[in-house]
Amino acid sequence: MLHYFGQQQGEFGPETNPLEPWMMKLHGLVLIPALLGIGGMFVAHIPKGWDHVHQRVAGIALGAVLSVLIASGYMLYYVGDEALRAWTSLAHWGLGIMLPAIFLWHYLNGLLVRRRRTRPKRPGAAGVEQTAR
Repeated sequence: MLHYFGQQQGEFGPETNPLEPWMMKLHGLVLIPALLGIGGMFVAHIPKGWDHVHQRVAGIALGAVLSVLIASGYMLYYVGDEALRAWTSLAHWGLGIMLPAIFLWHYLNGLLVRRRRTRPKRPGAAGVEQTAR
């Protein structure tokens, strides 16, 4: 965000915001535990939750976005072609902005599905036997 919207006007035109290099370093530092957590999802969370059919679309969407973010982050670091780098940067930035919303969708959908499963059935409802009075 600082790269696109945080530039300051300097003596010779727009200049990089002084916080931008530090934010990039912080972004790279946070990447390490995030990748470990994503790897953990493939070992524990995804196999355990794959039977929850109502969560699959949101989970696959979240996994796809995370995969593209990882690939585009790698490309930003290692691809030298400036035209490809510009498109990769835009995709990485846009998906990064969307990630919290997709995560929230997956999380809230999981809460909703769990709440429906644990809700006690009311007496007299279809499929619930009534007790004799």
